[in-house]
Amino acid sequence: MASGQENGVVYLQFESANGSRSATPIEAASQTIGHVTILSATDRRQFYPLSYMHGGSVLDENGFLKLKFKPNAADIIESEESQLLVDVTLINKATGSKQPTTITLEMMTGFKPTGTIDVTLLANQNSEIAYWQVPAGNQLVLGHPSGLGKAYVWLGDDS
Repeated sequence: MASGQENGVVYLQFESANGSRSATPIEAASQTIGHVTILSATDRRQFYPLSYMHGGSVLDENGFLKLKFKPNAADIIESEESQLLVDVTLINKATGSKQPTTITLEMMTGFKPTGTIDVTLLANQNSEIAYWQVPAGNQLVLGHPSGLGKAYVWLGDDS
């Protein structure tokens, strides 16, 4: 079956390691951050643009980049029908060196596209879908120093 995109609001949230601080550098309608079909997710020109340090927040070591979703209607999202690509930069705290990288859904904990993991969503309620932890000794910012960073989130199910 074809993958249908769930409608709602996607949040990429930073949370400190102890949970005492959080920031939401990206809050976007699912149709905005995942407006191309899952089958054309390789055309980065169509992705959501991320400037370097998008949202102005820095996530410290051992903190969490969290994917959250608030659907417009109750539904189920399926891991094998979902995709995420977020350009980030890891900054070594000791040396200051910057390492641009891309986080994918496969790298996150809690909702991997291998196998089948279904998440039941309630209408208009924010749900945590997955998270990625910043390695010790590093900080994370959204985007790449080149200024050409992109993000893409598709949360779907067979429809």
